Amino acid sequence: MSSSSKGVGLFTAENIVAIINAIPETNGTYEAIAAHAAQHGANVAPNTIANWVTAGNADIRNGTTNTAYARFAKRFTELTAKHCAPDDNRNRELDRALETLGSLCECGNPRGKLPNGRTAPKCSQCEELDRNRPRVA
Repeated sequence: MSSSSKGVGLFTAENIVAIINAIPETNGTYEAIAAHAAQHGANVAPNTIANWVTAGNADIRNGTTNTAYARFAKRFTELTAKHCAPDDNRNRELDRALETLGSLCECGNPRGKLPNGRTAPKCSQCEELDRNRPRVA
């Protein structure tokens, strides 16, 4: 693999740190990692990251685990396995969905906060409707 196809000039500490920091906040795809790493200051294409991981894994298979690519690939693989497993992604999505549902009233409007900091059982519009409904005995 030539040095230009490996992205050697981009294999800098800043880009590597940005990629490593971006992994836990993504779904683990090279595209998502590259996009999120850009928010951390990296300027690396997804295929470049893939080339670095491939080169590092090749080094590891060849028994040269002390190269920069091998160390990067090892850390990259560890972090994606830890943070980007399908179950972790599903759990994060489920947590977000439950949090959103918990903050909405049955009518779909956002519920307010009570003075004690808890979420109100109904939104202010539903509370107003309940107060104005005639009582049937």
